[in-house]
Amino acid sequence: MGFMQCYLNRVLRSSDIFAELLSHKVATKKTVVLDFSSPNIAKQFHIGNLRSTILGNFIQNIYRRAGHNVISINYLGDWGTQMAFLALQWPETRRQMDLDSNKWNDMPSCEKIRLLTRSYIEANNRAKNEPEFRIKVLELFSHMETARINGETPTSNEQLALWKMFRDVSEDYLRVFYKNFMVNFDVWEGESDYILDAFNLSEELIHSGKAFKKDDLWAVKENGSRLYYVLRKSDNTSLYLSRDYGAFMSRNKRYNADNYLYIVDSAQSNHFEGLKSLLRVQGFPEHAEKIAHVPYGRIAGLSTREGKSEAKSPTLRITSNEIRDVAQQLSATSIIMNDFMKKRDSQYKFSFENAYKLTDYSPIAVQIKHTRLNSLVETHAELANKIFSGAVDLEELSMDPSPLANQLFDRISSLDNALFISYQGIEPNAFARYLMELSREVGQAFSQLRIHGEPEEVALPRLLLFLAAKRILYDGTGVIASIPASNLTCANITCNTNETCIMKEIMCGCVPCNPVPTCVPKPSILPCICTPCRCPLPIEPIAQSSNTENNAMICACPLCMIACPLESTNQIQDGTST
Repeated sequence: MGFMQCYLNRVLRSSDIFAELLSHKVATKKTVVLDFSSPNIAKQFHIGNLRSTILGNFIQNIYRRAGHNVISINYLGDWGTQMAFLALQWPETRRQMDLDSNKWNDMPSCEKIRLLTRSYIEANNRAKNEPEFRIKVLELFSHMETARINGETPTSNEQLALWKMFRDVSEDYLRVFYKNFMVNFDVWEGESDYILDAFNLSEELIHSGKAFKKDDLWAVKENGSRLYYVLRKSDNTSLYLSRDYGAFMSRNKRYNADNYLYIVDSAQSNHFEGLKSLLRVQGFPEHAEKIAHVPYGRIAGLSTREGKSEAKSPTLRITSNEIRDVAQQLSATSIIMNDFMKKRDSQYKFSFENAYKLTDYSPIAVQIKHTRLNSLVETHAELANKIFSGAVDLEELSMDPSPLANQLFDRISSLDNALFISYQGIEPNAFARYLMELSREVGQAFSQLRIHGEPEEVALPRLLLFLAAKRILYDGTGVIASIPASNLTCANITCNTNETCIMKEIMCGCVPCNPVPTCVPKPSILPCICTPCRCPLPIEPIAQSSNTENNAMICACPLCMIACPLESTNQIQDGTST
């Protein structure tokens, strides 16, 4: 069997071609703990956490395929002065809104989070204008932390009961968000799990003389170093560093991992130097060597979606009942792929226009090429079955000698190189670009490597190439984000393609969604109103409540669950320094 036939056959018959290729190149298998996403609770998921989430998910996918034992952890920011801000303000917010238990319990989690976010902003504004309010917040947080250290629980402490409610609501909200982005974690933890560990650490360092007072704060530094790191505030409450030390020691005891990777933006590099320094001060230099900060550039934020794309595709086909699921799937995949087209250390400003733009070299194009390949295989199912069943002797199959066929095979066979570069550099960019290039060359091949009406000796080798490309696009999209949809168009393919369509960048140009589509019997489909970007995906009412503006709406786009810039989320500040 020639190299071409052998490689294509391997792609088609392997149970997991990516795992097979990587495991051969990665000789040493390790236990790796990944800490990523880690949003603050009681706030809408911010765009700043998105890159950590999707990058961490890619790393766990590719590391598992390399044969490593991976433990993924979502370490929630569920403790700090911000919890006291909210605990003090929330009863007043509920009173102002006349929000009784029945109304609150009936609300979806995303609406609850919006109200908690608003309440926290109100508390911060009060603290700026009312010094006595800020004093009460600091006193309350000190009492809450002391209560936790003394073993009090939410059932016996009113403020801790509020805090638990904030966390429970946040977890419900986040689980929906992560589901939309196809992200899973092995373990959910929170900073609050390590309050006692942080207290004991500070006490030990103070009593041993390793900690010292600096501007009323307790700090520590290594011998001979001019850098110091703060452990405890002047009121003796803990800080993120001491809680993070407790979390690391607990993880090391549980997993004894070879590496601990923290996928956090580049601005936090000093924090991880502090964590490693603290481990060395405590006599654990070997633990410090296991820690690696995987930094990335920040996403500047959401931008207003302007203009209308004229790109159209008549090849996608879905029913009206599938619109929401497919739109959600496409939007998440497009957002993730759009991010991965940039280098990990790059900083950029997010825009829906770029994420959903339909060109030959775009995230949507990968999905479209997969659907066309799926349609091709369905059309020629009899020929495909001959290849899969072994009825065709691939060793005797003469491959298409045309330059276009060779070019497509060259791209297919460079899979292992792109995959290993992404793995080795913890850089999804190389693999995302590989999928883009493959989809573009598939598009070029469609027009010349015809199968319909061709004799089997011509059609079979061409179909073999397309089957391998389809498998790689399918599995590759799964490594990056999700499994691509098989069919993606409007059920009514005869509708007016010239009408403006807010969905056309996501699905097709034939659905006249604006005004309300005649081919999709869902009058609730409207442009998104929850962000200033005017996201192009459909929204649906999820509640009819007098306590919500414009009634509660949910958008098919996962990003519309992220904090809206109109709500001044830049005013939200953590109560503790991280």
